[in-house]
Amino acid sequence: MTFRNNIRFASAVTFLSIFGIAGHVGAKEDIVSSAHKRSQLKTSAAGCLPATQAIDLDINNVRARLMTGGDMWWNIGEGIASYEVPKGSGKSSQFAASCWIGGYDKQGQLKVAAQTYRQSGNDYWPGALDVNAKITNDVCANWDKQWKVNRADINTFIQLSKTGGNTSGATYDVINTWPATGNPKATGASGTLTLNPNFSYAPFKDLNGNGVYEPGKGEYPDIIGDQYIWWVFNDAVT
Repeated sequence: MTFRNNIRFASAVTFLSIFGIAGHVGAKEDIVSSAHKRSQLKTSAAGCLPATQAIDLDINNVRARLMTGGDMWWNIGEGIASYEVPKGSGKSSQFAASCWIGGYDKQGQLKVAAQTYRQSGNDYWPGALDVNAKITNDVCANWDKQWKVNRADINTFIQLSKTGGNTSGATYDVINTWPATGNPKATGASGTLTLNPNFSYAPFKDLNGNGVYEPGKGEYPDIIGDQYIWWVFNDAVT
C-alpha cells in the first residue's frame, strides 16, 4: 500500500485486513446490522459512481481478482470467490478482502474507511484527489482503471530502448501510457489523465533525475516482482 501525503493514494502492494478465509470458502457477514447504522453510511463521494473495474493478478500459479473499489479476491458481480490457487484449479483459498484504514485528524477524531461487501454503500472511490482533497465525478470515472505490467515486457522494452528498437507496439502500450508524473500520454478509462506535476503517481525509473516520466527516453515502470498492477482510490466523502 502506498500513501502520498494527505491525498490518500493507495495501490495494491500490501493488504491491511482480510475478512474472509477459506478451506471450505465462506464469507463473514456484513458488519452493519441495524437500520440506524446503515443510515449513517456515506454512500457518495462528490457525486462519483461506484468503482466498477476489476482485473486478475495472474502471474505464476495464482489468479487473484483485484477491484478498483479497494476490495479484492472475489467477483462482486457473481458473488463468488476469485482467489484461485493453483491457477486454473477452481479452488479458492480466500473469499474476499479489503483495505481497512484508520487514523486521527487534526482535531484528534478517529476516521476509518473499512468496507466489506458493498451491500451498505461504498467506502472507497476511484481517483486521485486534488490539492484540496477534492474530486469530481468525471475525474473519478476516468481513474476507474487498473494498469497491469509484466516484468518480462519491461525487460524487453529496456533492451529495445538501448538498441533503438521499436517500443511503440501494443505490447508496450501500458509502459507508454503509464500514469506516472509528467507523462502526457497517461491514459485513463475514458481519456487522457490530468496529472499534477507536484504529485507522485505510479512508480517509474527516472533515468535523468528530472522527476518526469519519459518512456521515449528509455524510462519504464519501476516495479516489484514479475507482475505489477497499479491503481488509485480515495475515501473522500461529501
